[in-house]
Amino acid sequence: MIGREELAVDVLDAAVRLLGCTVEIPYANANGCEVNAESAREFGRDLAVALMKFLQDEAGKAVAK
Repeated sequence: MIGREELAVDVLDAAVRLLGCTVEIPYANANGCEVNAESAREFGRDLAVALMKFLQDEAGKAVAK
């Protein structure tokens, strides 16, 4: 069984591997939707939720090992 501290290290390690990149979203290719401060914030929130779920899945895989 993996301890809480080991799990935290595994999750942090997964985040560092994943976040070692940048993401560029071209405004010109928004399929006719307006890109403004609020829609960019909404996208950021959605991206953060997806990243959190991914990291939780990775942490679950680490626990299963």
